Amino acid sequence: MGSQQRFEYRRVRMGTEARIVLYSTNEQIARRAAEAAFSRIAAIEDVLSDYRTDSEVIVLRDAPVDTWIAVSDTLIEPLAVAESVREWTGGAFDVRCGRATDAWRGWRSVATAPKPFGPSSVGTLEVDIPASRIRLRAPIPWLDFGGIGKGWAADQAIHVLADHNVLQAMVDIGGDMSLGAPPPGSDGWRVGRLGLSQVWMLQHCGVATSGFQQQHIDVEDGAWSHLLDPRTGQWVGRHQDITVIAPTAALADALASAACVLGAEGLRTVIDGMDGIDVIEGACRP
Repeated sequence: MGSQQRFEYRRVRMGTEARIVLYSTNEQIARRAAEAAFSRIAAIEDVLSDYRTDSEVIVLRDAPVDTWIAVSDTLIEPLAVAESVREWTGGAFDVRCGRATDAWRGWRSVATAPKPFGPSSVGTLEVDIPASRIRLRAPIPWLDFGGIGKGWAADQAIHVLADHNVLQAMVDIGGDMSLGAPPPGSDGWRVGRLGLSQVWMLQHCGVATSGFQQQHIDVEDGAWSHLLDPRTGQWVGRHQDITVIAPTAALADALASAACVLGAEGLRTVIDGMDGIDVIEGACRP
């Protein structure tokens, strides 16, 4: 058997760059595994995207109320993670805020300060995880997986690579990273804090950064993040980047978004006693 070689592949997926770095003894195996992983990411985008008019998330906006509706595993599984984070954070993270997200995009296009978005307009969603079904209450909530979808897709891509016997791999989708087994001869994947010499060597976990710099609106009287506090309907103002390391990229992604609402210390209080989760003030990149 030959020595392990490093391969890197890039595609545009989920509105950003998706990058796969992997190690394999065979280029054909590496390429086949990467293409399968990119295909899985694309399939997830077809379900969770709120930009595609025919995605499952968009179709649910016209679903009947007060009726149990069967949904795909690709939707119910990240929704289950999102519901856990919503419960832990007291509602600081909530995928029910799609109407607010859509409105924010309109305000950004004309550089207008975003208006408060009352919690009563979000709508109610009941979730039956074991049966893969949901029930919507009026007004129908628009689901927004922007704070968890890329992390979930990165995790799924890592699983696909493992199915192809590619274990030493990293998937990075717009800065949300899912890390598999480390590169040959290394203790982990090198992830560093931007602007500082602080470095972590990580494996079998997820890393995600959320912050003001990624998306915001600048107006004369201030600046506003794309993040909403679902508990109050108020938009978050200027805030620092926060990175979360967690057992999965989906969990890291959702918790990083919640941290921008709660603050780093607020999130630390939430996760106190939870294993494998770390909160870092600042952006981290491989």
